[in-house]
Amino acid sequence: MTANSRSWKPPARLGIAWIGLVLLLGSTVSLSFVPLGWENTAIALFIAFAKVAIVAVIFMELDKGKALVRIFALAGLVWLAIMFWFVLNDYATRSEFPPPAAARPALSDSSDH
Repeated sequence: MTANSRSWKPPARLGIAWIGLVLLLGSTVSLSFVPLGWENTAIALFIAFAKVAIVAVIFMELDKGKALVRIFALAGLVWLAIMFWFVLNDYATRSEFPPPAAARPALSDSSDH
């Protein structure tokens, strides 16, 4: 190791991004203890979106990336949206879940054998 390699420091934007992620993590944890009902989910999803944005822009360097890199990142998000759409459609079209007790197979007693 040379003397110059020991004095290397990460760029300030990485440190700021890390501090932002830690603060958002703390807000997510503290939010889990506050009973807000359905608003908890909405706020938690907003915080998660902010974390994703920080990671994509700072650590993946999408702000400096070429157009092809941004297109593929967008394609990944589109594919994720399609998968969520399929899962939500499957859940929404189930008539009864879990099935009623009469439709479930009875568990046999081990003493019957």
